[in-house]
Amino acid sequence: TIADRYETSVTAIRYQLDNAGIDCPQRNPRTTDVDWRPFQTSVIKGELLGDGCLHRRRHAESCFFQLSTTTKAHADRLTSKLPAGLFPDAQPNSVTRPNQFTEEDYTCWTVTSRPQPYLDRLYDTWYEVRDEHNRKRVPDDFRLDSTALLHWYWGDGNCSIRDRGAPRVSFATHGFPEPSVQHLHEEIDRLADKLDSYGQ
Repeated sequence: TIADRYETSVTAIRYQLDNAGIDCPQRNPRTTDVDWRPFQTSVIKGELLGDGCLHRRRHAESCFFQLSTTTKAHADRLTSKLPAGLFPDAQPNSVTRPNQFTEEDYTCWTVTSRPQPYLDRLYDTWYEVRDEHNRKRVPDDFRLDSTALLHWYWGDGNCSIRDRGAPRVSFATHGFPEPSVQHLHEEIDRLADKLDSYGQ
């Protein structure tokens, strides 16, 4: 919780507590967060903007992250960027299905994390609880950075090349409520202004 508040790693907080003489015992690894770095929290949030989902198990205060993608490289890159131990070995898993629109089959690659207290806290801020299916939303205090933007693009972005003019990049936002879409518009504008000021 302290690491989340200051956007640093659990290891850094444990180091400071140890130096201050505050007892910080190791807990059960099944119920303790892996060592999340700020970069990795941006990765997860970017994937949540795209096709990544959090699932909360019934009758248990635990959440896990899951991503299904048609690109194995996306799944492999994701598992390599996130904390060690978050995903069980032998992932991603794959399944091949018939394509409804073409005659060719397609393969879907899925990665599923171990339950994490951090993901449970994310669920509370990223999901709107409804009678039937809960819906993802963008938290009011969410700030888009270049890492989250990249992972959002990998999940729900595309680039179309036109005969004239610059390539057109777009992001799918149809799954979010209108206030979340407006917030994302504002965050993209803010990030673009920031990158312009750096000459990027």
